Amino acid sequence: MKHVIRMAVAVCVISLTAAAQESTRVTGYLVDKMCASGMVKKSPADAMDRAAKHTRECAMEKDCAAAGYGVVSDGKWIQFDSKGNEKAADFLKHTKQTDHLLVDVNGSVSNGVIAVSSISKAKTAPHKAPKKTGA
Repeated sequence: MKHVIRMAVAVCVISLTAAAQESTRVTGYLVDKMCASGMVKKSPADAMDRAAKHTRECAMEKDCAAAGYGVVSDGKWIQFDSKGNEKAADFLKHTKQTDHLLVDVNGSVSNGVIAVSSISKAKTAPHKAPKKTGA
């Protein structure tokens, strides 16, 4: 009986680990952490507008680059892991775009951080959060 329980626990642990590591694709604007922290304090629609206007030049500044990168998607910030930061820096170095740095990021998300497997220029616009209107 103990053997059956141990096997059941092992299967559950393996299943939960696999589910947490599922690959996902996130579309959003590539932004450094320093700038993103101010953007996401606004409404989701404002955050997306500000992220779209964020420039390549700003993201590549020494302090901004040192803070790390991530994406603003649906008005929320998703931070990159260390390999993702390297991939983002390489993407910024080689892109000709100066703003509207819309990217598709593939990887697995855990605790608000995405372990990035790839970053590429997005082909479609991200979902924009609706703007709130007064009644």
